Amino acid sequence: MKDYGYHIRQGYFNAINGLITYEFGVIPVVDEKLDGQLTEHDIYIKLSTQNDQQVNTKCYFAATCEVVANIVQRTKSVGGKMVVDDISDQILTLLFPTPQTTTVAVPDPMQLSYARFENASTSPLQQIDSGFIQVKTLTFSNRVTQAQ
Repeated sequence: MKDYGYHIRQGYFNAINGLITYEFGVIPVVDEKLDGQLTEHDIYIKLSTQNDQQVNTKCYFAATCEVVANIVQRTKSVGGKMVVDDISDQILTLLFPTPQTTTVAVPDPMQLSYARFENASTSPLQQIDSGFIQVKTLTFSNRVTQAQ
């Protein structure tokens, strides 16, 4: 049995990394840690909380895996939700190009039974020491199987 969570998170990373842009360039995708200094228009996608639940059978290993992606925008002045909504739209379009397909992939011998968008929530604008922060959270549900 493999660690499904790592491979699912890697699948989401591979599906969107380097492909999400905003007017000034490519938006970085990070896994909990953001390197470098923040600027006036810092935006990044953080693959965050993950919950895995084993649902094995006598024939195969299986798990349901929830992945949370936080779209974070930090500014020195007050901002709005339009930027995080634009990034969210790009992510969903890349991950689910049609109602029947996904670009999330896992390595053999695992198989992705499904990947689906569950919900989104946008937090109220928060003031922080260096300005303001806006966060939109996307939650995805996945089922992974692995033959014994």
